[in-house]
Amino acid sequence: MRGAAVAIVIPSWNGQPLLERFLPSVMDAMRSYEGECECIVVDDGSTDSTEAWLREKYPCVQVVKRKRNAGFSTAANDGIRAARHELVLLLNNDIEVDAAFLKPLVASFENNPQLFAAGSIQRTRNVDGTLRNSGISEIIYQDGHLSFVESTEKFLNGDTHPFLVANGGCTVFSRDKLLQLGLFSELFNPFYGEDTELSIQALKRGWKIRYVPQSVVIHQHGTTSQRKSFLIRFTPMRNGFYIHWLTLDTPRLWESYLLYFCSQFFHSILFLRPRFILGLLFALFHAPALIHERKRRERNRIFSLEDLLKDARADSIS
Repeated sequence: MRGAAVAIVIPSWNGQPLLERFLPSVMDAMRSYEGECECIVVDDGSTDSTEAWLREKYPCVQVVKRKRNAGFSTAANDGIRAARHELVLLLNNDIEVDAAFLKPLVASFENNPQLFAAGSIQRTRNVDGTLRNSGISEIIYQDGHLSFVESTEKFLNGDTHPFLVANGGCTVFSRDKLLQLGLFSELFNPFYGEDTELSIQALKRGWKIRYVPQSVVIHQHGTTSQRKSFLIRFTPMRNGFYIHWLTLDTPRLWESYLLYFCSQFFHSILFLRPRFILGLLFALFHAPALIHERKRRERNRIFSLEDLLKDARADSIS
């Protein structure tokens, strides 16, 4: 039985050395897969020879060339729009895949119309060359803010959980559901947290996220992002505000978050720790766009964030 058609989308910025190293494994996986595949590399404003190299070495790869570097969300969205197939695998350019990794991911979508995303187990290579399982995070809400618990070992037997993050680096998504959500929010550019916010929005619509232990990839962690600008230092803090401001949706959650926010704000001033304040200023700079994005994201949701958190707590207790 042939598998469903899949588009493999790889965002890349000045990533020719990584593509030279890891793209051959993707090509092997495509040849091994019993279904139609296409591979799309989104060259996100690279200044190296990525485009020319791809056209010479891999003419079968569709290159989406961006004139300016924007970041992960924009590059991923361009690739998703260019895809011809309903299932889209988003893959970092620093991931090595096994030839058989694609089949179990795609099989998860069979007779499962509510599935939004199915992710691989990552094995991250340590400095000493050993491998550790990583990449699966549960979302919790504690002490007034969302946080994330690395939970890969809990899901190696295939168990599911109501509140998982669909990792943007090695996950197959339903393209139709991505389009219904409006794709990744480009406010999160250049990177960090966009997959978390998107996952929460998908769960609010009643869709599901799962991980597939039969699908394993090796992630050379820390090689994808090369940006060192001043803004990058505060991007995680800024995007943390975005995640909360776009997903909190009940008075109870907002009340506890505001208490946490005030505590962190005064703590930052008292102890002269500027990361919180600067991250907040960067976030407030885009307040009008955030308001518009929030209205767009809230359309057609079925559950509140508080509903999801209650389900997650009930699941952990049971």
